[in-house]
Amino acid sequence: MKFIINREQLLTPLQQIVSVIEKRQTMPILSNVLIVINDNQLTLTGTDLEIQLIAKINIDSATTGAITVPARKFLDICRLLPSGAEITIEQHDDKIKIASSRSRFSLSCLPADNYPEFAEAELENQFFITAGQFKKALDKTLFCMANQDVRYYLNGLLLHISNSRLELVASDGHRLSIYEDQLEQATGFEARIILPRKGVLELNRLLDDPEAELKVEFSSNNIRIFIKNLVFSAKLVDSKYPDFGKVFQQEFFNKIHIEKHLKTH
Repeated sequence: MKFIINREQLLTPLQQIVSVIEKRQTMPILSNVLIVINDNQLTLTGTDLEIQLIAKINIDSATTGAITVPARKFLDICRLLPSGAEITIEQHDDKIKIASSRSRFSLSCLPADNYPEFAEAELENQFFITAGQFKKALDKTLFCMANQDVRYYLNGLLLHISNSRLELVASDGHRLSIYEDQLEQATGFEARIILPRKGVLELNRLLDDPEAELKVEFSSNNIRIFIKNLVFSAKLVDSKYPDFGKVFQQEFFNKIHIEKHLKTH
């Protein structure tokens, strides 16, 4: 395997991949990023077994191959190189050689065959939404998610799709946030799924282009989201979200109206 790539072309997707990978892993290979070259396309994959992120980059000069590389060491090397640098990466048995101008680096690798990728199963439900619309919905709800609660369904975010209606719900048992919006295209189905907390936070970081069109696919167990050159996947929380509608069935006797931009001192 050998390919040549510009530093900036590699750095951003590599940073996105590394954010998915946990710093401490029980399986050494999970600290690595999977690098695959096929048909002049570079594919980078990172996972912690609960979420997975794939980045695809078109390159001009390459020979096919696959290997896994220590993710953070690889990222540190790319950061050290000057802006605009051209990087040559070549595999030699169980090592890769990284060269740019007068700089030379070598990293020990692990075989790609042992890398635990998510299965590419077909997911039966799908809808489309812009990144800006989805990010707004996440920003309005994710702050209410619980963190390490024994009620593990609260350590996530409920996504409820009912034809063209989109509803996101999050609660930590003390606070509850509900956000409703409309999809441009009717889905023709109704479904409720719970996205895991880490998956929600990582996904929210990826939605940096509000005009980008997202394709969201999901089943009862998994969700997969296509974001430009990225494919984000996560295992869903296997539980039933509580009936939050009961909270609003009771009668409230007091109401307070507060100016949105009210300053406190």
